[in-house]
Amino acid sequence: ELQAVVSTQSRSRYFFLFSPCNKWLSSRKDDKNLSRDLLCENLPEEAVQAKGGYEVIVTVSNKKDSGTNHDIWVSLEGKSGTSEKLQLKNNAGRFFNKATSDLFFFECEDLGDITHLRVGLAPREGVDVEKDAIKQCHLHQVTVNRVPGGVTEQVFVCNHWLSLPGTPGRKSYRKLAVTSTQPVNPDHPARVKSAPPPSAPLSLSTYRVDVKTADKFAAGTDANVSITLYGKTGDSGKQALVGSGKNLFERNELSSFDLELADLGRLVKIRIEHDNSGLGASWCLDHVIVTNVTSGDKYTFPCNQWIDKKKGNKELFRVLWPEGRKVEGGELEEPADLAE
Repeated sequence: ELQAVVSTQSRSRYFFLFSPCNKWLSSRKDDKNLSRDLLCENLPEEAVQAKGGYEVIVTVSNKKDSGTNHDIWVSLEGKSGTSEKLQLKNNAGRFFNKATSDLFFFECEDLGDITHLRVGLAPREGVDVEKDAIKQCHLHQVTVNRVPGGVTEQVFVCNHWLSLPGTPGRKSYRKLAVTSTQPVNPDHPARVKSAPPPSAPLSLSTYRVDVKTADKFAAGTDANVSITLYGKTGDSGKQALVGSGKNLFERNELSSFDLELADLGRLVKIRIEHDNSGLGASWCLDHVIVTNVTSGDKYTFPCNQWIDKKKGNKELFRVLWPEGRKVEGGELEEPADLAE
């Protein structure tokens, strides 16, 4: 399950929280998909404004069996150009149900006033078309508006059946002209349904990472070192341990770093590694101490091993487990569920 993506580009920091997946990525399990589209629950407006695009609201009619398990595609035609065919994916079959409206957004250059669109039905990946009894959809209308900044939206009424390509006697797509133009309605059911629920701000913690190099001949390293912290609620991803003003990871020296991360809960292991660069890449690590400065929890990860292609286990990484107790109180469970 993807929990968060942190962007620090242009001196700004955004946290993109994604909806839970809870599905297999497998060619043998669930719907046999090897990829998942996850909805971003708090996409900042600045991210949308970077390029702009279009909101498309698809409304299925109230007829019997009007909904579909398959995808719908659209192509917009404006006074300044035509978009490519854009697939509106019916994730897990939860869109395009009878008498419902669903909202989609896609990035696209400004096409000018939209005058026509083409809309059609396409097989959804992972669905056996031959076994699917319903190969059509009765489309009521499509609504389009430019974002950001659009104050009006164009309505394209269809009121026709769309069928999968190859269905005898049925059309797989329709070309529609603008039926009407109206002010953007922020209370449209599709927009209300797509609005993210209020959520608590992401809890951040500062982690102090103290790395002690062993007191052995040529124990220090000139390579680039990184660390990954694993906790009960997730992991930090690979974090580069960089600093300025002095040489790092020298023999019998302590190198300290502060990492601002989403709170990981109780730490259960770490992975520390280097890229084998520099003239003296070989490294003998004594231990690592990680302190959650926010909560005060402190963990010691003993090592006293070489991280080197020619020494020790001849690997450029070590997975380290904490001592049986926190340095400052509190007994740790054995983290057998995360063993390598």
